[in-house]
Amino acid sequence: MSEVSFTRARGLAGQDTVLIWVEVVHVDASNSPTTYRWSTIPMADATYKEPRVLSFGHYERNLSDRSGAPIASTFSVTIADTDRLCRSWLSNDYQQYLVNREIVVKLTTQYAIDNALDPMVIARGVIRGYEPLSGFQFRFEATDLYHLQTETLLPRRLVDLRWFPATAHQSAGVKSYAYLNFAAGNFEDAAQFVVGSRTYTMQAALTTTANCILIGATVADTMANIIAAVERQAGNGTLYSDATPVNEQVSSHVQSGTLLTLQALTAGTHANAYAFTTTSAVVTCVKEGLVGTATLDYGEEPVAVTDPRPNTLGLPEPVVYGTFTGGAWPCQAVGTVDVSGNPNWVRVMVAAHAVKSIDEVYIDGVAVDHGRFGVDILVPGYTGWPGGATRYVDITATIEAGDPTEATRRYTFIYIIGPDATSIYAGDKTMSVDLKGVEDVGDGSGTLIATVQRQHAHFARNYMFPAIVTHPDGYVSGAWLASDTWADGTDRVDNTAFEAAHTYGGYAGHWGLTSQISLGQAIALLNVSGDTDSGFNKKGQYTASMQNPLASTSVAWDDTNDILTDGFVIVPAVSDMANIIPYSYEPRYWGSGDAGKMLALVDFFHIEKVRQRLEAPTLELALLRDAVTAGVVTRRRMRRNRVPTRAATMQLGLAALSVDLGDYVSVTHAEGAGASGWVSRVVQVKKISLDADQMKVTVAAEDVTTPSSETLVDVDLGESESEFAGGGTSQEGVSGGGGSTVVTVIRTTGVALTGSGLDWQQSSVPTWVAASQIRVVVNTVTRGSLTGVVRIQLAAAAGSVTARLWNRTMSTLAGTSVVCSDTSFGDPSVFPVTFYPGECVYQLEYLPSLANTDVAAIATME
Repeated sequence: MSEVSFTRARGLAGQDTVLIWVEVVHVDASNSPTTYRWSTIPMADATYKEPRVLSFGHYERNLSDRSGAPIASTFSVTIADTDRLCRSWLSNDYQQYLVNREIVVKLTTQYAIDNALDPMVIARGVIRGYEPLSGFQFRFEATDLYHLQTETLLPRRLVDLRWFPATAHQSAGVKSYAYLNFAAGNFEDAAQFVVGSRTYTMQAALTTTANCILIGATVADTMANIIAAVERQAGNGTLYSDATPVNEQVSSHVQSGTLLTLQALTAGTHANAYAFTTTSAVVTCVKEGLVGTATLDYGEEPVAVTDPRPNTLGLPEPVVYGTFTGGAWPCQAVGTVDVSGNPNWVRVMVAAHAVKSIDEVYIDGVAVDHGRFGVDILVPGYTGWPGGATRYVDITATIEAGDPTEATRRYTFIYIIGPDATSIYAGDKTMSVDLKGVEDVGDGSGTLIATVQRQHAHFARNYMFPAIVTHPDGYVSGAWLASDTWADGTDRVDNTAFEAAHTYGGYAGHWGLTSQISLGQAIALLNVSGDTDSGFNKKGQYTASMQNPLASTSVAWDDTNDILTDGFVIVPAVSDMANIIPYSYEPRYWGSGDAGKMLALVDFFHIEKVRQRLEAPTLELALLRDAVTAGVVTRRRMRRNRVPTRAATMQLGLAALSVDLGDYVSVTHAEGAGASGWVSRVVQVKKISLDADQMKVTVAAEDVTTPSSETLVDVDLGESESEFAGGGTSQEGVSGGGGSTVVTVIRTTGVALTGSGLDWQQSSVPTWVAASQIRVVVNTVTRGSLTGVVRIQLAAAAGSVTARLWNRTMSTLAGTSVVCSDTSFGDPSVFPVTFYPGECVYQLEYLPSLANTDVAAIATME
């Protein structure tokens, strides 16, 4: 059926007799589910409503504030309790638990009842407090899902002994090892090296004598020949003498391009006495730190250990979204696991859920050769993984009776054994990975959930607002959770709204949680990085929206028929104005302590007009990892913050209840901003308040019109050089100074060529001045051309100024401008530039004719 609505015509004709009631979803005295329905008058339509309500009070719903933080949606209801109904609940074993019970307020009209229209939900939430009042009254205070659990920390799951029980066993010990160091070159003919009881002779021309090895054409060839000889691999008779037996004390493998490892076959301290020497004057025997050695080293005996590692117990079990590269995602050892009868494999947790894929593994920041996969490192999705095609591991614990904790938890692990495993287990080395995180099925087979908006919805369903009774820890295993529902089946997460935000924005998000944060912090991070406003709509659903400057709407309000007299007020948000927004993006991961890349967006047009620099708090785009998306989000924020007359509040009748948070309305009002006021001005609803006793609605809304004039410029706030390769987007830079001031604005079209920086320069003599952080990386292969032009506007406070584009890589000149003596920016001049073939760093430099004189430039490189 259709929902009740309020039309202007019926309202003006007095045809809408409004009926309003409250429903409390509770239990009866014997703990059977019961819904109590109360109104101000007896109502006997589909279900009877007792006449108990004395006041429906004030209702308020909000979208999040400018920092992304949630704002409470609240309401209250006061009823008559002369028969002590509610007071009796307080002494009943079941009914006394009122907090967190669903409470919903509904509204209909006699017209709707007569025409079988559904009632309108005007407020829904949970009871956060209650109070028996004097005069046998009883008041319920209600709020949204978030504000009942503001102290909740996410992720909820912690490393727990029930899933990782402590078990005593013998560690694998450590095998002794050392390196042949080829940093200075290759072996000489007839040079020898000794390892253990075996002496090997290196030969330029291989003989048949036992333990002789052919010197290869390259160091890599020689390393391969030594490995083949030590382990008697293929190549006997050609790479090493056929009479050479397998070495029964050591094995060998390449450690790096210049280091070859010789390692004992068995763990223990005995092999620390194995001789390791060479007669070569070029190749040396070394251990860690390239320190010379005459024996193998680092061997350790197996010892009794208990897992998991004590410092992992109680740590949050990590959640990861998007794509991580460069070894940016950290892993943690959580004990040992038996693989094929060997209990000494170290179990390293990647995530507390299935992931789309693990693409690389790093130990101490160095990528692991995939040749180790299936040997001493077992990785889901690769040969040797004991789970086969199943890339996750489900662990089931024993849970005490009455404990609501779910017994089975899903994880993504890597298993490792050997010296690296021992070091990782002890915390002496780190393991990290490249990966693709949460996908949309839950077993690793689905499609990567790639955008912040979809990640926000998924995180809300699975971690922020799960069904606490059945999923107290949020998602734990199996398929991802569907949205929890209210009593009537309404989803608690507005999936449709998040999908609409994805369709409009769709910003790629790459983030994860390895430490706990509050629910409020999580909401703020998701809102800021996704440029969304979130809140709870009238149905009690967690919802989100993105402001769309091109939005259209079929809802229209005007000052003749809808907005009440004296009910329209422009709210100049002067305190929120900003023309400089510092922003950061691409931290290693949230909570890593790495702030990421720091820039600032500067609006010179606004600075000129308000004659003041207004700096906003730093915009932490912690979930974004690319410059383009971070720039788009910050520009959208600047366009909302630069105009002080964007907001208005309006008082209306009940027809306003047809809209909800995030909806768009066309407003016409003579008191709006502009010579003719607002004429069909599109605004977005940010706050709705209802005085249910007076039947009056107040709406706070924001004008979504895009400013017509702007000069937005990115400024790199990195500590040192900041270089951006070309890629089809715009990067801009500003450099300003004290004494001799250099202000550079570089705006690109076509392929982006510029880096940007913030620099202060002072020249005591007339000389070329370079903004040390403003650089340009040009790759002529990517660009497809060796030529370009710089369009430049120059100004000098006194004297004149010349600009040039300098090739810093080759120390050559790319091009020079004409001399300019303008004191303010005039018409642009053009000078050609010639790029050196390949990839080089270029820099814009200035030559003022006078010392300690302000000069400035605005340039576009094409």
